[in-house]
Amino acid sequence: MSRLALVALFGLACAAHAQKPASAGAYSAAQAARGQSTYRTECASCHAATAYTGESFRRSWVGRSAYDMVSHLRQTMPNDEPGKLSHQQYVDVVAYLFKLNGYPAGTRPLPNDDAELKKVRIDPKPRAK
Repeated sequence: MSRLALVALFGLACAAHAQKPASAGAYSAAQAARGQSTYRTECASCHAATAYTGESFRRSWVGRSAYDMVSHLRQTMPNDEPGKLSHQQYVDVVAYLFKLNGYPAGTRPLPNDDAELKKVRIDPKPRAK
């Protein structure tokens, strides 16, 4: 195989791994538990968790990235003081929202780094078998 062909194959392999779908275990169970705790103390007084699940979630977020969701929350929540939480708390809340929407937990937490969050694609909810 030519050097050019090897470079092309390597590039395709890297591109295939560059994005991780949320349905492939993009967060950890411990992280979702932290997110649930933050949600209860910082979000639940104004927002029912059901507002972020099902069809509403699908219409708003499928096809976007975890970064998009974290960024949106940081810029708009809490209503009375956007950006009040730490970056990690926003990421953890997103992990909790993934859990609420039926995405499976994995072994590694959702990354705290924005560049890595951009690689986590919010794909359609996995279908029950």
